[in-house]
Amino acid sequence: MSTEKFAYGERKAEEVLDKALAWLKDQKSPWFLWMHFYDPHDPYEPPEPFKTQYSQNLYNGEVAYVDLVMGRLVSYLKEMDLFGRTLVILTADHGESLGQHGEETHGYFAYNVAIWVPLIISFPGLKHEIVRQQVSHIDIFPTVCDFLNVEKPSFLEGYSLLQALKGKKLPKRALYFESLYPFYSRGWAPIIGYIFEKDKFIDSPIPELYDIEVDFNEARNIAPKKKLARYKQQLSEILKD
Repeated sequence: MSTEKFAYGERKAEEVLDKALAWLKDQKSPWFLWMHFYDPHDPYEPPEPFKTQYSQNLYNGEVAYVDLVMGRLVSYLKEMDLFGRTLVILTADHGESLGQHGEETHGYFAYNVAIWVPLIISFPGLKHEIVRQQVSHIDIFPTVCDFLNVEKPSFLEGYSLLQALKGKKLPKRALYFESLYPFYSRGWAPIIGYIFEKDKFIDSPIPELYDIEVDFNEARNIAPKKKLARYKQQLSEILKD
């Protein structure tokens, strides 16, 4: 499948960081800083030496470059005695398909390669733990509130991840996802679905169902062998909520 490539202007990660640090140096009171490093997007054009080192995988080269730049941020926070009293959250808005499922980049489908993203939380006194529970970006806001002891707005739908980071189980819930860019830009069918424990259901003209515990790369659609009424009903209830 051939898809049209996205084309955006972007600043290099170093320029983004320079501007962020220039702003940060002027802060005299508690602050919130959000940085978006855009480099790992098509076209993949990492600077040297990453362009040469990763000549066979330029996407990985851009990721390595951003990793280096983020190291500068951490070093600065430590040098200014800020790291030990700062909540740091690293995540991504999406992954990159890189050819899986016939998609070169992202934005058309909703397979795990695109929607399963990093989430790293660093906070003073927090022990190193790997949490294998399924979480969502909607959990970040309440997590920040919990860490900073700020009252959470009543409209938030996510859960604070502080308890999960302490080894406790989060309530069971379905995680909703959608991919609507093709619908709005090309008139294609909308793609919506949810993940609940090991089941991942994608509703479209050709429904898809995967057991992501044994088929995380979604190579075998088991929907044709299943009765889908309960999955469609659960998705309908999620949308109503």
